Amino acid sequence: ARERISFYQKLATHRPPNPLPLELLDKMASDSEYYQVKMSLSEQLLIRGVAYRDQGKMKEAKEVLWKASAESQNYYFPLLIAAETFGSDELDQAIQTIRLSLAMNPESLSGRLKLGQALKRKDIEAAKGQFELALSSFPGFAPALYELAVIEAQEGKIDKATQLLDRALQVNPFYAPSASGLGKIYMNIGDIDHAVSAFQVAADLDPDNRDYLTDLLTACNKRRSQQYVVK
Repeated sequence: ARERISFYQKLATHRPPNPLPLELLDKMASDSEYYQVKMSLSEQLLIRGVAYRDQGKMKEAKEVLWKASAESQNYYFPLLIAAETFGSDELDQAIQTIRLSLAMNPESLSGRLKLGQALKRKDIEAAKGQFELALSSFPGFAPALYELAVIEAQEGKIDKATQLLDRALQVNPFYAPSASGLGKIYMNIGDIDHAVSAFQVAADLDPDNRDYLTDLLTACNKRRSQQYVVK
């Protein structure tokens, strides 16, 4: 925090050499030189589209989000959200929408992740390829490591899945799904103590997640019943 404050203090001592583009800026106070960039039409449409999506108005959301993307060149993010508005029977349309977004920004980690998650329903190898592409851009991308671990676990490659989840927690100790995934693996192999520890981490990181709490209670009850049998 101190380094960040120092950076901005130094920055504030320099005046811009050219006039500010005031038509693009909002001055936040009359006695201040603090400005915010005015919200573009694309951003306004994006916010409206997200609101429609959250209200369950998927048709309206889709239309507005496509307009948001078309309003600005290479504005890829609205299409990623638009992909969420397709139903379960519209998988191909969702995949096509994500691919269009990636065509605008091939470096998008969110795009690679969403495309991989969509492809899992029809082509596991293609899905793995997208997660690996994300990791080639950013090796510390925990969500992609988690998705690969889930696939490896489903294919019975428990050791590899565990390694991936451990790696995900090393690069991002606050990514709760990785801890939860480890807990499920430990439960399946009968290592209840480690399962309890892993589920506890997930529940601590995301205490509002009911699934994590349920898994933790299940593991605790399992351990208690084992202790009772031993006694």
